[in-house]
Amino acid sequence: MYLHEIRRGHYPTLDRNLFCWCFILFELTVEKSRHPIQVYNLLTPIVVVNTFVEPLDEVANAENDSTADRAPIASSPFGMVRLLLADSAAFSSVSSSRHETPVTPGARSPNGILGSSFPPTLVTTPRRLQQPTTSRGWSEPVRQVGPPFPDGLCGGTVVTIPPSETYGIDVGTSGNEFLLPPRDISVWLPPGYDGDSERQSATQRYPVLYCHDGQNAVLDQDSWTGRSWRLAGALTRLQEHGKLSTMPIVVLLPSADGDLIPGVVRRRHLEYGDGNTPWAQAHGAFVTNTVKPVVDAMFRTYTTAQDTAAIGTSLGGQASLQLMLQYPDTFGAAACLSPAFGPNTLATVATSSKLLQSKKLYMDIGGDMDQEKVPWLDFWDHLTPHHAWNPGYWWLDTQLQPNVRALKTVLDVAQIPHSYHEVPGGRHNERAWSQRIHKPLLHLYGK
Repeated sequence: MYLHEIRRGHYPTLDRNLFCWCFILFELTVEKSRHPIQVYNLLTPIVVVNTFVEPLDEVANAENDSTADRAPIASSPFGMVRLLLADSAAFSSVSSSRHETPVTPGARSPNGILGSSFPPTLVTTPRRLQQPTTSRGWSEPVRQVGPPFPDGLCGGTVVTIPPSETYGIDVGTSGNEFLLPPRDISVWLPPGYDGDSERQSATQRYPVLYCHDGQNAVLDQDSWTGRSWRLAGALTRLQEHGKLSTMPIVVLLPSADGDLIPGVVRRRHLEYGDGNTPWAQAHGAFVTNTVKPVVDAMFRTYTTAQDTAAIGTSLGGQASLQLMLQYPDTFGAAACLSPAFGPNTLATVATSSKLLQSKKLYMDIGGDMDQEKVPWLDFWDHLTPHHAWNPGYWWLDTQLQPNVRALKTVLDVAQIPHSYHEVPGGRHNERAWSQRIHKPLLHLYGK
């Protein structure tokens, strides 16, 4: 009936459930159809009518939802669509109130993070968990545990540490600006850190998670592919459902920008390299001997190795494992998503297996497997208001499989406990990692 009306030039307003089902049908059809553009042209009017003519009450009042900073997402048609699809399963059980409190320089802000264009002027204070009631008068169910996770700080706050407090005080090789160009480091504090929540007090201490490529971890707008890992969204969602034993403080370590040799050698590749280069060694020493003491002095942290972990994707996964290998007395866990392991990393694990016996290690890899192949183009990789041009990186996980599986074989032979997952057809980008970010978090902090 609806399609018949559309062909006649009439675009009926769909109710909530039918609208969401239409988009599910749209996604499935685009995957299977030989003519996805025809399907897109057919369903686009429905998107326009239902996005701009009759916005949903829950989305129009998105500022009342502490599980995500939803208003920026809803500012674009495709962002509104993503909110509607995510909300079709269930709504969050957390609500929040915003108090317009002036923020002094260096203070915590839910908006200021790694070059965000949003001014740091508001502080979000979470309230008690409660079942939200819609304007229609009924209670909505609690969100599902798994993905998609919400974008944004999700009730947490961010402190930005300027370079003068980290790079500026380092007198070793890691303080060499040629090796490590100075940059801001941001720290995500979980909801209730300031003791304004009934669930947490101002004296509670937290484990710390050091996150490589931190600019890609939390906010979609800051990620170089336009989609983040949704790390804060996954942590808060898992905590809401009682899946975590504790919530960590997350130190967002941004990777270096630019090239050492323009067009030839990227600085990020050097810093997150195979462990035997001056840049990689300087990075490890900087995080361990400079950043960690500053973080422990500024925040209420647990400082032992068993409470200190590193996480990263691609080369950031290798850098995370290298931190644990080079500084086993400081780092007790590492999570490596689609890691780009080099031969030196493999050799170090093979010759230092005893170091890992008491550690937590998570690894996963996607790519072509059996009959499941990675498509060279995924339409949804490019439906983003930020960096829609990103290449999708469809080939990389397949190329990285041999070294990842080789390292797993080394771990199995040495009988080193670890968690390993293969994701058939998984792509090598932030959107793919956001679909499984909860797995390493459960391995590191799950009950």
